[in-house]
Amino acid sequence: MAEVSKYFVPEDDADLVGKEREIAEAFWNVGLFVVTQDRFVYQRIEEWKKQGRPLPASVHNFPFAEMGLGGSPSYDPVPNSIYDLSCPKCGAEIAEEAYEAWGDEESNIALPQREIVCPSCHVASKSITLKSQDPFTFSRLYLWVADIETDEWDSSFKATVEGILGPCQEITAWET
Repeated sequence: MAEVSKYFVPEDDADLVGKEREIAEAFWNVGLFVVTQDRFVYQRIEEWKKQGRPLPASVHNFPFAEMGLGGSPSYDPVPNSIYDLSCPKCGAEIAEEAYEAWGDEESNIALPQREIVCPSCHVASKSITLKSQDPFTFSRLYLWVADIETDEWDSSFKATVEGILGPCQEITAWET
């Protein structure tokens, strides 16, 4: 089953790393319930419902499955699945080698700077220079919105996100 997701990647994530709860609170205040690693938003929704308190209203009304914050101090690829990575030198398929290098949890090198050796031409390229048909990047913090309906997407949503995260790159990804 495939779905379309949106990713909002801050142009400057340096001041945002480690502030996921604070960021989720800012989204809560505008009626957007963002999942963090501790998943506190679900507990809060239940508490408010038990107390009979109305949830904050959102100015956005579009269908989606879930929305949350992602990232890692050593960076994550965004979107999380990049299907057609190729060598910037010769164009050979290089996804397997990239995902193997990115999965090395012992490495002290941030993902964008990790070198990937092409199986075809044997040139080592930094991850950030790899090619793909679809846009991708790396980030230490980003907002994702899963399983959207593209024909019902609210393009003004980006302005709300940027009001909290600052200027962002918006990436739309088809994922399986």
